[in-house]
Amino acid sequence: MQRFRHAVYIAMRLVSLVLICIALMLLGADLISTLEHGGDVVIRSLDHVWTAVNSASIDGTKSWLEHNAPHAVTHAVESFLATPGWAAFGVLGVVIAFLFGRRSAMEA
Repeated sequence: MQRFRHAVYIAMRLVSLVLICIALMLLGADLISTLEHGGDVVIRSLDHVWTAVNSASIDGTKSWLEHNAPHAVTHAVESFLATPGWAAFGVLGVVIAFLFGRRSAMEA
């Protein structure tokens, strides 16, 4: 059981590292785009990031939400997708890093 718990801690710390790296890459891309546009601030939302990865899946998800989900849920999901991509990935990565951070000798 102790080995399993140790493996989960390692896996979750790796996931948090990947999420933080994605957040830093998105932040860097936004900074580069801002410089390219002459100082006009460019911030990619989760919607833009998801569209860049797979536009068909986000269109299908939005269509399904409009037809099957209550209006409040649809509005909440659209609001979440409007957040900056670097913020969403970064916050999630930092929270996971704190939850599964290094343990002291007493906890191990």
